[in-house]
Amino acid sequence: DKPRWPLRMAIENGINFIDVADIYSVGSGKSCRACDQGLQAQRSVISTKAFWPMSSDVNDRGLSRKHIFESVHKSLQRFDVDYIDIFFCHRYDPDTPTEETLRAISDLMQQGKILYWGTSMWSGENITEAVTIADRINTYRPVTEQPVYNMLHRTQVEGAVQAACEQYGIGLVVWSPLAQGVLTGKYNNGVPENSRATSKDGSFVSGYLAEEQIERARKVTVLAQEIGTTPAALALAWARAGRRGWFSAGCCPRTLNTMSDQLLQARKQLLMVEERDTEM
Repeated sequence: DKPRWPLRMAIENGINFIDVADIYSVGSGKSCRACDQGLQAQRSVISTKAFWPMSSDVNDRGLSRKHIFESVHKSLQRFDVDYIDIFFCHRYDPDTPTEETLRAISDLMQQGKILYWGTSMWSGENITEAVTIADRINTYRPVTEQPVYNMLHRTQVEGAVQAACEQYGIGLVVWSPLAQGVLTGKYNNGVPENSRATSKDGSFVSGYLAEEQIERARKVTVLAQEIGTTPAALALAWARAGRRGWFSAGCCPRTLNTMSDQLLQARKQLLMVEERDTEM
């Protein structure tokens, strides 16, 4: 029953957005199968993604019509649901015509297997291309973009992506708002044992472990202490502050203790945002 506790805890604490991808667990669906107990699809928003190679098969990757159809149908089986709330194109595919990708998504939406679609880590130019083609062929525009965004990594969003999303009414669902845990302060004095940096996912953290980045994280910790909160709560509040339209931040804790802490930080940052809005 161990794989199910993170989802149960999340749902019991009001989390209703379950974001996965075919590449997570390399398509084994472990995280998805963990949903079958206690996850009520009608009360949750379930998303999945496709792009990265799932095998050595040349057709088992990218955003071709074939791979999108195969990926979505496998996701439906793993989740044991009739439809996916949001399908993300996990990266832009330069080897597949964008019109082919949009027509495949449109057909799946017409079949009722996808409700909405979005992009992940696309440039402002890529997003504009998708919207332009969608309008030309009279099909569905993307409704959301999922970029990396945090205090230490702002360039992916600020600039062309933010401008495109605002222009076309596209929401942001950012990932890594805590910079892979660096903004919690846990790396301020070195790399702890059994942390994400020492795990198989360490490559995601390595880019944040340069001394310049750690020094910025230390300053966040100091500022958080001065205003009576935690660095994690401050980082989450910062990610949300001043954002227009639909904005959500996704976290991916590795342990039960980390998850409990992040739920607490989420509550604290909501209070910070509510207090700010009350004062405005």
